[in-house]
Amino acid sequence: MNAGGTLKKFYSLAALLFLCSALSFGQGANGTITGTVTDPSGALIANAQIQAKNTANGQVYSAVSTETGNYSVLQMPAGTYDLSATVAGFKSYNRVGLELAAAQVMRIDISLEVGATGESVTVTAEASLLKTESSAMAQNVTVSQMNNLPILGVGGAGSNASSGFRDPFALAQMMPGTNYGANGVMVINGTPNNNIQVRIDGQVSGNLGGLRQYTQQQQPSTDAIQEVAVQTSNYAAEFGTVGGGIFNAQMKSGTNAYHGSAYDYSTNEAINAYTPYTAKRSAQHRWDYGVTFGGPVRIPKLYNGTNKTFFFFSFEQFFENLRVSTLTPTVPTTGYRVGDFSQTINYLGVNGVGQTIKVGGRNYVDPLGNTPFSGTIFDPNTTQSVTCPALVGGVAPNCTVGTTVPTRTAFVGNQIPLSRFDPVAKNVMALVPLPTGTNADAGLPVGNYQVPWVSHRLSNLPSIKIDQNVGSKGHLSGYWQSTGTTAQYSFPNGSHDGLPQPMGGARGTFIYAKVVRVNYDHTLTPTTVLHIGAGWNSLTFSDQAPTYQYDALKELGLKGSILNRQVPGFVTAVVAGAGGMNNFGGPGQGNSQERRPSGSVTLTRVQGDRKSTRLNSSH
Repeated sequence: MNAGGTLKKFYSLAALLFLCSALSFGQGANGTITGTVTDPSGALIANAQIQAKNTANGQVYSAVSTETGNYSVLQMPAGTYDLSATVAGFKSYNRVGLELAAAQVMRIDISLEVGATGESVTVTAEASLLKTESSAMAQNVTVSQMNNLPILGVGGAGSNASSGFRDPFALAQMMPGTNYGANGVMVINGTPNNNIQVRIDGQVSGNLGGLRQYTQQQQPSTDAIQEVAVQTSNYAAEFGTVGGGIFNAQMKSGTNAYHGSAYDYSTNEAINAYTPYTAKRSAQHRWDYGVTFGGPVRIPKLYNGTNKTFFFFSFEQFFENLRVSTLTPTVPTTGYRVGDFSQTINYLGVNGVGQTIKVGGRNYVDPLGNTPFSGTIFDPNTTQSVTCPALVGGVAPNCTVGTTVPTRTAFVGNQIPLSRFDPVAKNVMALVPLPTGTNADAGLPVGNYQVPWVSHRLSNLPSIKIDQNVGSKGHLSGYWQSTGTTAQYSFPNGSHDGLPQPMGGARGTFIYAKVVRVNYDHTLTPTTVLHIGAGWNSLTFSDQAPTYQYDALKELGLKGSILNRQVPGFVTAVVAGAGGMNNFGGPGQGNSQERRPSGSVTLTRVQGDRKSTRLNSSH
C-alpha cells in the first residue's frame, strides 16, 4: 500500500470538498453591489469595467461583467460609494451616492447608452432599491438611529448588564419575532438565548448565552459602530451554525477628513421621577461619556496617509453610584463597646426609670429578694445556690419556698468591666461598624445603623481601528478594544467576604475583556476576491472579597475548630456571612476565564450567471 499516494488523495479530496461549497452572497460584515450590464436594446454586455469608489477614503473596488452581463463588486465595507461602468462603444455610466449597509447585497442594473467612452451619463437619483438578491429577514441600524432610540439607556438595557454601557444588542427588539427581556435575555423566533451569535468586523465574538455580562463586556462602544446588521431568519449559508439571530457590527473607519465627537449621557436623582406611592426618588448617579476621533494618518514631513492609511479612535467611560437601601439593623453603641449597658435599662423604661418585670401582674423578684429591671445583665461569675424565701408583693418563678435554686447577682449599674470581655469578642467588636443614621443621631440603641448598600462601578472602553489601502486591489484593517469594569457592592443581606453583615458586606467584581480583529481583502482578478480574517476574544471575570485569605483563627484569636463555619453574632446586629476567609465561610474568590480565537477564509468568484461561488471557512 502506498501511504504517500493515499495521503495525497485524501488531501486532494479534502480540498475538493472545501472548494465545492454552496452558492451564497453572504459576505460577513461586508456588502456587495451586483447587477447586470445591458445596452439600449436589452442585450447583455460582457467585459464592462466596473468600479465602486468609497467617497470617504478613496478605496476602489473593481469587477468586470461576465459573458452573461453579470457583475458583482465584493467585500465592500459599509459606506457611501460612487459606481461607474465603462466599455468601448458606450458612454461611461456613473451613479453617485450609493449608501451600502453592512452585510447588504445591493442590486444595481446598469443600462449603457451608445456613444464615445469619453462621454458619461451620471445618475443621481432613482426609484427606491428593491431587495431582490437576498431573502434574509434583516435590518440595518446606523449610529444616528442608535443614538435616537430610547432602548439604549444609560446603565445598560438589562438588570444583569455589568458594564453599564449603552447596549446596541437591544436593537433586536425592533425586529419582528424578537423579545428582549428586562434581564438582558433575548429570544428570537422562539430559539434559545445561546443560539444568537455576535460578530464584530466579521469575526465571531461569543454569543448571548450564559452570563449576560460576558457578552456585554465584549460588545463594542456604540459610538465606535458604523452600522449593526441584525438578521433574524433566512440568512446565508455561512451562518448555518446559528439557529437564532445574528448581530453583525461593522466598526467605524477613519476618512480623508478629520472628524471627532464628545458626548455625555447621565441620570441623577434630582431629575428622577418619584417611585410609585412614595415621595422618594431613587438615589443614583450614572454617567456614560466619551470621545471619538478619526481621520488619515499623517506625520508631518514623513508620511501622508490620505487615500491610504486611516485611524479611528474611541474612548467611552461609565460611572455609577447607587444608594438605595433603607435597612436599619442594630449595632453596639459607643457605651456598649466599653461595657456600659445602662442605656438598655433606661431605654426600655419611661423617663429614665427602668421597667420592672411583671409575672402574672406581680413584680418579678429574684430569689435574693431583688427586683431587677427589664434588660438587666447578670454576672455569670456570681452563680450561687440560695433557699427560696417567702416573698411579699412579688413572685419568683420556679422558686418554691424552702427549696434551693441557683441564682446570680446583676452587674452594678448594668456595666460589665472591660477586663471581663472575652478577647475574641473584643476582636469581633472591632470589626463591627459604629452607629450611623437617624436613630444613631438620636442616641437610640436599636435600629441605629444605616446600611449604605452603595454600589460603585467604573467601566472603561477604549478602541482603535487602523485601515490600510494596499494598492488598488487590497485592503487591510486591524481593530482592538479593551473593556475593564471594577464594581464594588455592599449588600444589605449577608456578605461575600466571610464577615457577616454589617461587619463585612463588600465584594468586588472585576471584569477585563479584549477583542482583536485583523482582516485582509484582495481582488485576485476582476471576478475573484479573497478574504482572510482572524480574531481573538479574551475575558476574565473575577468576583472576590476584600478579606480574601483572611486568617480568622489567627486574627480573631479563635481556638480549635470552628463549628457551623460562621462568625458568632451579636444579638440581631449581624447575620451570617460567607466567603473570603480561609478558615470558614464559603469561597471568597471566584474566577472564570474565556479565551476564544476566530478566523475566516472566503474565496468568492463570479462566473457566468452564477453570482457567487464561494469557499468559506469560519470559526
